[in-house]
Amino acid sequence: MWCVDPPYLRCRVAAPWEDDGKGIGGGFDINPDALLQFIDPHTVHHVFIADSGDVEEVRIATRRQRMLRRLLEDTVLLYGDLHPEDADYARAQRSSLVTAVTEMTGGTVEIRAEGMLLRLPEDSPAGLVVAFPGSRRSSWFALNILDAVIAAGPPPDAVGRVAVASAVVDERIADVAARYAEALTDELRGGVSRLRAAVEPILQSVGLVRINPSREWIVQPIAARYRNPRVSFQPVLAADLGESAPEPMITFEMDDNR
Repeated sequence: MWCVDPPYLRCRVAAPWEDDGKGIGGGFDINPDALLQFIDPHTVHHVFIADSGDVEEVRIATRRQRMLRRLLEDTVLLYGDLHPEDADYARAQRSSLVTAVTEMTGGTVEIRAEGMLLRLPEDSPAGLVVAFPGSRRSSWFALNILDAVIAAGPPPDAVGRVAVASAVVDERIADVAARYAEALTDELRGGVSRLRAAVEPILQSVGLVRINPSREWIVQPIAARYRNPRVSFQPVLAADLGESAPEPMITFEMDDNR
């Protein structure tokens, strides 16, 4: 027996199950493309706009879905990224939003002045949680540079963002490169421009920094979670000769209170 459900789903029941209650029971065939289209925010937008044509009405009607989607997909909802009225709604409804996201993920939500941050369970399936900073040396240099850039920048704005001029970013990169010159790998050597080209995509990919057309860094509030990274450099001694080995020992540490 086949039955037609929504366009992305078809269910089927094997005959032995229907007749005798034995064997394989219900099953489902899922059309992934149709399912993705069904939950796509553009589809939701068109559903709401079909009757009214009022953009403002659509924004109001879809804001809860948009906020939940942002929390689930980006794991962070920053009030500074929202329309002012949407930001007021998010603040007023934060308990309701937190309850919904917690039920859907089993995670926990931190409520901050700048927004909300979803922390997924440690036993979440692989791929849902980004292993950052991990053990990649480029990631740790990125965090040390970020820490130096924040310290050199102006105070945060009203929504917790720090805007740092491109020239200041270059100065801080040069300082970090000089301080840890012996820890730089071949990938990271070659001057400020090369090191900047290596670390910027890392910081952008995890949502810590946004870069505008003038190459100014807009450091996001969540960067505070990665404060005070430390790199400890110590040459490795060869047991026989007591001489420095070609590769140094690098130890990375994070602030335990983040």
